Amino acid sequence: MSRREKQEFSAEREGIGWIATPTVHNDSDYGKYFYTDPETGVLLKENLYPRGMKTPWHRHTHAHGMYVLEGKIQTNKGLYGPGTFIWWPAGSVAEHGATAAEDARMFFMTTGTFDLHFLDGPDPAKDEAGLVEYVVDTNQMEWKEKQDVEGNVYYEKVLLSDEKTGMQIAVRRFPAGYETGWHSHNASSGYYVLGGMMKSDKGFYGPASFVWYPEGAVARHGAAKYTDAEVVFVSDKPEDFVPAYDPSNWDRA
Repeated sequence: MSRREKQEFSAEREGIGWIATPTVHNDSDYGKYFYTDPETGVLLKENLYPRGMKTPWHRHTHAHGMYVLEGKIQTNKGLYGPGTFIWWPAGSVAEHGATAAEDARMFFMTTGTFDLHFLDGPDPAKDEAGLVEYVVDTNQMEWKEKQDVEGNVYYEKVLLSDEKTGMQIAVRRFPAGYETGWHSHNASSGYYVLGGMMKSDKGFYGPASFVWYPEGAVARHGAAKYTDAEVVFVSDKPEDFVPAYDPSNWDRA
């Protein structure tokens, strides 16, 4: 695929229908599927657990994470509200879902092709091997000032750097008017908009929008002129920055 074919992809949650994922108990959680990478299988979606619904004891062959947007997620290890990021290593065994009091909604990501294997109960050997959930409460984290390669300032809370796959996950805040130069990455990466208005060369994206850049895609992005943009950033491997020409100049290069 040429660099001209590797274009920014975007999706709006309101334009996507819910798809059910049934459990062995004949109930379901629901997903709005934003993007599945055709090469790595990395899946990005918004998930909804109806009140009282839990995915019973299970495991995945891939690692996966959730950033809680609304409600509370009850796992076998704890209870977590909005702004919490929960990560399960590949092969870990868990159960999780909503409380009896309210629905729970989250941004969900995997490191590979989604699968789901139901089990009879917990697996103490997995816990002893360290295959347990990892939790970060972003509400308790300070913003760290960062500079891009052009010296422009943005802010970040690092959530995860996965040892096996290299997947990077963070919350970022782009100040009003912030914009990168034209660039590409030797990784695929995406943004789920939490608040404000994210800007790219293709358009503007408000809360609950998702924007994905395939590896090698040339783009620029940031925040709208009059409001910050807060986003969850996901990269399928360590992020880099490769300066690139404005695509409008390609035919004249």
